[in-house]
Amino acid sequence: MDRRASGWRSMVWCVLALPAAALACSSSPTERTGTFACSGEVQVTASEGTTPVFGWTPACGMSYLMVRPVTPLGHAEPSIWGVEMSGPERLAPGVRYGSTPRGGRAFGPPAPLVRGTAYRVEVLSLLGGDVRVGGGEAVFTP
Repeated sequence: MDRRASGWRSMVWCVLALPAAALACSSSPTERTGTFACSGEVQVTASEGTTPVFGWTPACGMSYLMVRPVTPLGHAEPSIWGVEMSGPERLAPGVRYGSTPRGGRAFGPPAPLVRGTAYRVEVLSLLGGDVRVGGGEAVFTP
């Protein structure tokens, strides 16, 4: 094969691949949902107040977020609010209690959080809708 023809083909592939590479590197999970799913454990945080903002590190996508009151024995009760994402979309860190992100589905209206009461927030990353591949939880008190 002629060296000029080989060089020309390499240049064409580079030009064609450049836009795809730029798109792949242009978004982060905090800019939009659905960038990449979490795998493994994450550290979950909740801001102060009765409408906390939930975050997690590393900043990756989750399938579900649930909030439950904690009993005196430390067990979690049924959820009082939660949100799930369907299809390939994922929750990005920065979910405010009671606010359903675009593309999400809430589990009923949010119950008011009571100051001084302990709650547990749990985030899950699922594969195929039922296999847990990542997640984490934290206890917080508004």
